[in-house]
Amino acid sequence: EGVTVSTYHGFCREMAELAGIEIDFAKADEPGFWRGIQDELLAATHSTLPKFDCLVVDEGQDFKADWYEMLNFFVTDDAAELWLEDPLQNLRGTDSVELPDFVTYRESANFRTPTTIASFIKATLESEFEQRNTLPGLGVVLYDYETPVELQRILDSRVHELTKVGFKPEDIAIVSCRGMQSTALKDIVQVSKHKVRRFTGEYNAKDEQIYTDGDLKFDTIFRFKGQQAPAIILVDLDETIKKDDWATGLLYCAMTRATVRLELVVQKDCPWLGVFQENI
Repeated sequence: EGVTVSTYHGFCREMAELAGIEIDFAKADEPGFWRGIQDELLAATHSTLPKFDCLVVDEGQDFKADWYEMLNFFVTDDAAELWLEDPLQNLRGTDSVELPDFVTYRESANFRTPTTIASFIKATLESEFEQRNTLPGLGVVLYDYETPVELQRILDSRVHELTKVGFKPEDIAIVSCRGMQSTALKDIVQVSKHKVRRFTGEYNAKDEQIYTDGDLKFDTIFRFKGQQAPAIILVDLDETIKKDDWATGLLYCAMTRATVRLELVVQKDCPWLGVFQENI
């Protein structure tokens, strides 16, 4: 009680409303939109705006330096600050925020990924991390395809089989390695006999994301990267996933979402297909 939890942009919106600044979200995609809101906030009279004595920033690898500068305007001089980030999950290419006055603790151990999936990740991505989860999990499987029809057939079959062996639909997440606008499954409604729950791209009056009704989660890794599921089915592993450092980071982030079972549905022209096959 009494704790404010928000996204950075949601926090700016809340403070703008308190300062009497109207935000026209119809212009949110225009260049400099949020920078302008920040400037208006800084220029406003802040006698009525709150000052917080504790600030916790999560997913700090996605934060920009001017975002942190803005947040500090709303904290007291002696506020306690905790900054949490994972450089391996920097999928947006955001420059690191300099935090010279912070005491730093680094932890490279992986507590989520079971051993069978961890060994596949290490071999495939040549990624080193300390493995702390001693459970075996149910390993990694791979399916390749050429056409969208084959992709849908594989997904129907895999979801059916996973539920047949005991996974509940809500235990399964289909995760795209592309953005919501470019994924081959952006219009997906149903897989097997289960309706899909996915972000519609729209928001309600409270600025909350609107999802379709369904019990089978579908999302992109850019939105799902702070989450996990017992069974992860990775899709959109296609020709756009190059064998470079950025793709390695994306795959590491995507694969480590699975807590029991990892399934890869790979297009045959994906540059990673051969590497996946060698290490299954």
